[in-house]
Order: sequence, then structure tokens, then C-alpha cells
Amino acid sequence: MLLTKRLANLGDLFFRHRSYIPLGLAIWIFLERKSFYYFKLSHFQDAIFEVSCFLVSLFGIALRAYTTGYCKPGTSGRNTKGQYAEGLNTDGIYSVVRNPIYIGNFFIVLGISMLSESYETVLITCLLFTSFYIPIILREEEFLLENFKDSFIE
Repeated sequence: MLLTKRLANLGDLFFRHRSYIPLGLAIWIFLERKSFYYFKLSHFQDAIFEVSCFLVSLFGIALRAYTTGYCKPGTSGRNTKGQYAEGLNTDGIYSVVRNPIYIGNFFIVLGISMLSESYETVLITCLLFTSFYIPIILREEEFLLENFKDSFIE
């Protein structure tokens, strides 16, 4: 089987379960919380650090809310069975970045993983997030290219 076909199959699998796999990642991060105390912070500094982590995640939530609030109807959804789009998102945040929802998800997970105060947890989380979302993005690009050819390339 070709590597592109394997990635497409993996992308379809991850796409169907994209709502649940990050939840498992968040639980793992929570369990790792403060298992490594790299930062020797005072109570005040620790509170500021935790607020900073919260703000990173809040930025991700705000980006997701903005994106879903202003996208065209029929272009994004909560479908898990397969790819679906009546049109191509090219306005608003989609005119600036290709995957704003996933970037929002990244900041949410990054803020949560930072709470662990563990460099290893943050690094592993970023690697797992990337390896999870790249096949999904590749599969979505393949779908959009098949359905919106020239508009998608432009």
C-alpha cells in the first residue's frame, strides 16, 4: 500500500475520533501535572505562571469561537463519519490561515500541558498533537482538492 494511501486511511481514522483522542491527551497531562518540579517558583510566581497557562488555552478557545462563529454555513461541522463541505472557507480567519480550528486546539492543549511544569510533557504533547493532526489535515486537503480544485489551489 502506498504511503499516501496509508496516511489517508490514518487521517480518516483520526478524523472520526478527533473529539476523543485529545481528551485522553488532556487526562494524561493532568496526571503528569507537577511530577517534575523544574520551576522553583514562589507562590506568587506559580500563580502568575498558572494564569499564563490559562491565558494560552483561553486564546485557543477564543480562536475556535471566532472561527466557528464567522464561517459559512455548510463548510465546517461536527461530522465524524467523513469529510463534508458545501463550499470552501476563504473569508475571515480562513483568508489568513488554513486551519484555524486546529491552531486553536493546539493552543488549548499547549496551555494545559504547560501546567505540568514539565519540559518533557510539553514536548511530548506537541509531538503527539502534530502526529495526530497532520494526517487529518492531509486528508482534508485531499478532499478539498477533489471537490474545489482551482478554488482550493488559489
